[in-house]
Amino acid sequence: MWVKETMAIAGKELRTEWRSRVALASLGLFVACSIALVALSTARIPLNGEGGKEIGSQIAAALIWIQVCFASAMGLGRAFVVESERGTMTALRLHTRATAVWAGKFIGNTLLLLGVCVITVPMTCGVLGVTVKHPFALIAVVILAAIGMGAVFTTTGALVAQTSARGGLLAALSFPVLLPAFVSGVDGTLRAIGWRLSASSAFLDTSGGILVQLLSYAVLAIAASLLLFDAIWND
Repeated sequence: MWVKETMAIAGKELRTEWRSRVALASLGLFVACSIALVALSTARIPLNGEGGKEIGSQIAAALIWIQVCFASAMGLGRAFVVESERGTMTALRLHTRATAVWAGKFIGNTLLLLGVCVITVPMTCGVLGVTVKHPFALIAVVILAAIGMGAVFTTTGALVAQTSARGGLLAALSFPVLLPAFVSGVDGTLRAIGWRLSASSAFLDTSGGILVQLLSYAVLAIAASLLLFDAIWND
């Protein structure tokens, strides 16, 4: 029953977004503008030599997660704002368990976040001329970070939806909690790109702990959100 309620909420989220495309439009516009600015800003930076490739790798790893974090703060906060604007929160409270509501919104937010990553990561690497040496490791880093960030944005989005200052408050509430995921995401992306790693097997030798950190963060974010959301949702 809980799984059925969760999938119903997730399906509603995806259908609503597909019809309105509000979050998709804002996320896509932000990503496109930020990548264009990256291309213009780095056009005169020599990134072809050995030192240039190292600089390009560091810039790419940082910019990928900066874009993902700020794009998410712009688009993912609407998950509960839409319910508040349409007056459907009361119906959800009466007919759906709080944890099922959170899980459904979390699935929708995480899928949107992964969509942003699918666009942002290859385009940023392409603009900066960065070659990813360990693509499967990068995919693992992106998925784990997106799951943890999706959980945080879903919970903070529920808090922000009940206030009047929604735009800036979501980023302000989320950033301190997202900092460990952001740091691990940047570090893991650097290692997956191959920054200062000579052997192909060196990623797991030096960076397996990063994947464990991201997995632990995702599990803790989901568990804490499920424990706290009932009180947040019913207040």
